[in-house]
This record gives sequence, C-alpha cells and structure tokens, in this order.
Amino acid sequence: MVENKQGVAILMHPQTKKSEVSFVSIKPTLTSTLLFIRNKGNHSKIENDFWNYLKQFEMPNWNNCGNR
Repeated sequence: MVENKQGVAILMHPQTKKSEVSFVSIKPTLTSTLLFIRNKGNHSKIENDFWNYLKQFEMPNWNNCGNR
C-alpha cells in the first residue's frame, strides 16, 4: 500500500530499504496503556498460553476499574 501511495505503515524496524519509499524515524513523546481483556470461563490452550505470556509484563492492577 505504501509503495502504491495508498497508505502509511508504522514499523518497528524496516526489513528492507527501498529507494522509492521514504523511511522517517519517530521519537515517541507520549505513552499509553494497552489493556487485554477476556471473558471469564473456559479458554483454549492457545488463549491461555497467550494470556500467560502477557502476564510476564508489568501491568497496573485494573481489576477494580469497573467500580469507579
């Protein structure tokens, strides 16, 4: 899409450099919180594996956010 002038892409690290595509480094000036939410109940092994993977990252305790 970028090559066809139909969009913009945000990449962590570009895999290739093409002369017809411009690459501009950006420096973040803001931070935000990304929340992962799921329903209570039974989940597949893949869902549980992903959920457990996410637990290794430091996250605020949002368990009481519904009580505000």
